Amino acid sequence: GLPVAVIYFSGNGMTHLLVVVPSLAQLLALSNAVHLIQYYKGAIESGDTHPALTALKNGFRPTVAACVTTGIGFLALQSSSLPAVRSFSFYGTISVIGAMIVVLTVVPSCLLLLRPKVAPNDRIEVSLMPALDRFVKKSPYLIATLLLGILGISFLGIAQLKTEVRMETFFAEDSDFTANYQWFIREFGEMQTTDVFGSFDEETT
Repeated sequence: GLPVAVIYFSGNGMTHLLVVVPSLAQLLALSNAVHLIQYYKGAIESGDTHPALTALKNGFRPTVAACVTTGIGFLALQSSSLPAVRSFSFYGTISVIGAMIVVLTVVPSCLLLLRPKVAPNDRIEVSLMPALDRFVKKSPYLIATLLLGILGISFLGIAQLKTEVRMETFFAEDSDFTANYQWFIREFGEMQTTDVFGSFDEETT
C-alpha cells in the first residue's frame, strides 16, 4: 500500500507502468523477509539466545545490498526521454527504499515479540551444488572482483543507449515489415497517433 499512497499523495495517478510498482515492492519485501526468517531459524538451531537480533545482524548487510542495487537499477531509468518511464523510475526507487525499511523493522520486531517456534529438521537446504557453495565461501573477494569487472565493462556502452517507441525501429532494415511500412509512408504519408474523446448524454445511452 505504501507505493500507492506515495503516488496518490504526490498528486499523480496510476499509469500502465506505475500499476506494477506495488507488486514489485511486495515481491522484494517478501524475498528479503524470507532470508531474515531463514537466518532466524538457523540461529534457533544453533542455540542462540537472541535469534531475532542475530537474524537482523546477519541479514542486515545482504538486505541493504539487494535493495541498493535494485534502487540503482530503477534510478538508471531516469536517463529515459519518456516522462512515464522517469516517473516509474522515481516511484520504483521510493518503493524499494520503503520495502527495505519495512523488512528491517517489522520482520525482526515480529520475530522478537511473537517468538515463532521452529520444528526440528525444518531447515530448507538451498545448496544444490556443494562444490560451488564451498568455492563461493572460500573466494568471496575474487568473485566480487570479477563481478565488479563485468559490471564496469557493461557501463562502456551505456552512453549509446537510446529510448525508442517507434514500432518500425524494432525491425531490421531488410525485413518485410520495414519494406511494407516504407511503402505505406510513400503512398499515404506519415502516421500520427490521435486521441479521440467522446461523450454521450444519459438519454441517448
